[in-house]
Amino acid sequence: MTRLHRQLLSEALPVLEANRRIADRISRLVSENATQDRKLLKNALPR
Repeated sequence: MTRLHRQLLSEALPVLEANRRIADRISRLVSENATQDRKLLKNALPR
C-alpha cells in the first residue's frame, strides 16, 4: 500500500463514519414517520 493510499484511506474513514451515522438517523426518522402515518390512517378509517 502506498503512502498516498494510506493517507487517503485515513482521511476517508471519518467521512464514511459520519455518512453511516447520518444514514442511521434518516432511517430512524423514516421508520418513525411511517409508524405515525399508519396510526393516523388507522384512526381515520371508519370502523
